[in-house]
Amino acid sequence: MVLLDLRLKKGLLDRTLLINFQNELLEYKTNFRHTLSILESEKDRIEISDVILGLTEKKQISLFNDDSLTLDCVLENLLNFKKNNRPLYQRFNKEINGKLREFSVPQKPLEVFLKNYVLDIVVQGQCHLQSHGCENGYSVRDSIKKHIPIGSILSFDLSNAFRNLSIQYVFDFYYSLILKKTKDRRLSIKTAGFLSTLSTIYYEDNGYALPQGSILSSKLFNRVLYPIDEAIEYYCDKKNFIYTRWLDDFNISSKNKNVGEEDLFKTIEIVRDYFPISEKKTYLQREKVVYLLGHKVIGDRIGLANHKELESRKSVKPF
Repeated sequence: MVLLDLRLKKGLLDRTLLINFQNELLEYKTNFRHTLSILESEKDRIEISDVILGLTEKKQISLFNDDSLTLDCVLENLLNFKKNNRPLYQRFNKEINGKLREFSVPQKPLEVFLKNYVLDIVVQGQCHLQSHGCENGYSVRDSIKKHIPIGSILSFDLSNAFRNLSIQYVFDFYYSLILKKTKDRRLSIKTAGFLSTLSTIYYEDNGYALPQGSILSSKLFNRVLYPIDEAIEYYCDKKNFIYTRWLDDFNISSKNKNVGEEDLFKTIEIVRDYFPISEKKTYLQREKVVYLLGHKVIGDRIGLANHKELESRKSVKPF
């Protein structure tokens, strides 16, 4: 996999992948077989600690007057999980709205590390202005209001969004961000490899990818998709469409009720080159009542929609 980077030419989308970090991730995996094995070397631990502290602008001191939160202590607690052969994530299934969903929640030492150190690094990455889900300052209603008045609107979801955002995407994000700051390839590989293996979990059918239940996943997801957001917004600006994204829910609207569906469907082409689209959750709506992000929109009024109303939508197959 590669860092997503999209070049635009002549008003059309020429999807060119410019940067490839597959070799760098392979180098890390070759040298460090276990997620936490890098911590067993004092030299490696000091090096990645210095990079992390430099990126977060924190010092090796007690946070919140609690010695257990210093980076040295946090990393030692993580290493103990390897020594005791304990999993870093608690995994379980939970039924939500009649569907069984898999959750993976970081164990306490990992949660402390992700919350107090890694999150500060992740949010340094670019997040698009039209990416609203789980970002500060946005509610679902705020996102919907961007589209009002609605003449036509295309909505589509990704299929298994987090599960299909592989460790390679996550590594590429960390590596490019860290390399930009440190200018050091070797240190960037070590630190990005360490962070990406801690930020992902193993799926038997798909390898390592983002977990559902981690404090990092939504923020990482939004920032990995930044180039896709850029490309879609560029296209939408040319067509006078409105674009927003709420995590893996993409919404493209026009004030024109009779806008050609092919023009709207081209936004799906941008995304499906990288991630699979859920055909069952692809909708084109032109009716007086529009259902969007669990709400119903009538004119400029927004209200909650019930399950029966949401199920009344008919999905479309654009391809």
